[in-house]
Amino acid sequence: MAVLRQIQCAPTQIHPNVWASMQVFDVLCQAAGLTPTMPLFLHFYKTRPTASKGWVSFLGANKSLLTLYLASYKGFKTGFFKVAIPGKGRRFIFDEQNRPKFPLYWTVFPLPTDAWAEERLTPAKQADLAVLKTLPDKIPPRPLIQCLRSPDLPRAVYEIMARTTVSNAEFLARAKSRRREEDVPEEVTPLQSVPAAPSTGRAPATTAPTGASGVVSRPRFIVKPPGSGAAAAAAADKGKKSKTDDSPTGRPSKKHKKGETSGSLAGAFLGGDVRLDEEVSLQLGPRVTDALKDVSEEEALRTAGELTLRLVALYTKFPRPDRSRMESLEKELAAAKTKLNEVKASAADLKTQFDRLSGIKAEHAKCAGLLKAADDRAKAEQAKAGEAAEELRKLQRRFDDLTLEHMAAAGSASDWQKKAKEFQAELRVADEQVFAQYEAGFQSAVDLAVFYYKCSPDRFDVHMGVVDGKIERVFDRLDEVNDPPAED
Repeated sequence: MAVLRQIQCAPTQIHPNVWASMQVFDVLCQAAGLTPTMPLFLHFYKTRPTASKGWVSFLGANKSLLTLYLASYKGFKTGFFKVAIPGKGRRFIFDEQNRPKFPLYWTVFPLPTDAWAEERLTPAKQADLAVLKTLPDKIPPRPLIQCLRSPDLPRAVYEIMARTTVSNAEFLARAKSRRREEDVPEEVTPLQSVPAAPSTGRAPATTAPTGASGVVSRPRFIVKPPGSGAAAAAAADKGKKSKTDDSPTGRPSKKHKKGETSGSLAGAFLGGDVRLDEEVSLQLGPRVTDALKDVSEEEALRTAGELTLRLVALYTKFPRPDRSRMESLEKELAAAKTKLNEVKASAADLKTQFDRLSGIKAEHAKCAGLLKAADDRAKAEQAKAGEAAEELRKLQRRFDDLTLEHMAAAGSASDWQKKAKEFQAELRVADEQVFAQYEAGFQSAVDLAVFYYKCSPDRFDVHMGVVDGKIERVFDRLDEVNDPPAED
């Protein structure tokens, strides 16, 4: 869905090979223990839509990871089908806001998309990309898709990739090209080695001439009596040359023939080598040697003649195979061995890469554990921060309540101050009125005293009075009490 949303194309608008590539990419990620994501997949592909074609194909980028599922599809551009979305399946097509997760209709002119740059990946995805880059190129998708039915998917993927590291077509092309190359001798180890009877005059045993495939040329039996090999070696040391025919097996000289006629046939079988051509020797075991000890020379010659006739009949019935065909088969077998060695080396390298992948996976699991622990700690810190924030909100609300109470108290104090000022003003007015009445009465008394007693009015003061036989200040006006006169 993320890929469709990124390239802005409907599911039926992309080429069928793209669906196979996405399925194989998911299989590879499952086998490697990775999480398949849109950025990782689009790192290996890009799109270049054309105006003449409505459907969109993916082109390889950065690495040819997979081959095509099919080189040619027939009829996929002319047939269409309708998809009905049931109620249970809407969550796969639409999000929570009832919006489609990807285009449901064909895009008229889809824009080209480039491969997802490695720099845009997260560090974890870059590590997954490094694992995918270690995989071989051009992996065939068809057998990997069939691995989805396997109970052990990683093992099935490993076996398939080990077998199909090099395609069959490439293998056949290399095998055919090597048919025209020169044959390279290759030493072949015998399957079974049988100890021979000791001999002092044995010629050194050599291996038969083989091609790179290890197929031995048609052998011919040669019976050599004891001492003939030593004599031939001595003659070679002295520089003497022996006559040979055109066949690979050298003809014995007259001296050797004379030695054969004078020697015992049983001694030739039991004391020497029964050789297959000049390069291969077949040594008789102790059981055969014991069986031939009591055979007379006449019986041995008669049996050898019968065996010779049977051998001639066999050669007549089964003609010698074509040498060129054998050489061709030898070269093909040699090429197959070389290719097998390459495949084994590739399988070993692949196993090393998977071991490395397992190590990376273990490190990834370790990092995931550390990340989970850090995430748990972060969640705990977030919970504590939430509790602290809630406590702070409670304190803020308490502070706001106290502020309101303070403001209310301040307002009440202001009202009381206003009332006090009003009372003070009323008290001052009343005091002035009282003082005025008192002063008026005092003045009336002074006037009466002056009138009756002819006293001076300066000796009378409204503030003074007689207290315990003494004249003291007994009355002050309210404004004079609050604002005493400044002393000089």
